[in-house]
Amino acid sequence: MKLIQAASAIALIATTTTSLAWYAAPYPATAPSADQFKALIEQQQAMFEQHDKAMREAFEAQRQFFEQQRAWFDRNRPAWLASPEPPAAPEFGEYPKASELPKRPELGQFPAMPDSLEAHRREMDAYREQVKQRIEEHREAMKHWIEERRAEHPSRHLAKLPQHQAQAPVESSTQTH
Repeated sequence: MKLIQAASAIALIATTTTSLAWYAAPYPATAPSADQFKALIEQQQAMFEQHDKAMREAFEAQRQFFEQQRAWFDRNRPAWLASPEPPAAPEFGEYPKASELPKRPELGQFPAMPDSLEAHRREMDAYREQVKQRIEEHREAMKHWIEERRAEHPSRHLAKLPQHQAQAPVESSTQTH
């Protein structure tokens, strides 16, 4: 019996010592010396510079890859239509000049259309015609480009989809009414 108690006590002491070695709080770290701190800062700075250099090289490689892909994609492709420029904004503190209001018409008469509106309408009609012409030119260029692409890859456009799917014949004896 004393042997069992002694063995149990030894096992308990060994277990406690082992668990304290693994799970006890670590010893507090000592403050680094000035030389160690300076070496740590230099090491981190070198690491940051190396990381920055690697990121710049990766971005440059990505930009070059994008330029190569863009050059391949944009070959034989017509340019996009240009959008009209927005009107210039007035400088800070300046106010646009207000247009003069026309005289009030007599009772029962409609006011005359201001000349500025007529001129603006003519400008807008001319611009609308220019845009229509550019759209037609762009449409023709796109049709030409699509035809060239189809000529480059004729096998892609051979199979036509059926307009209406044909139904299989059904015997009248199998149908339920």
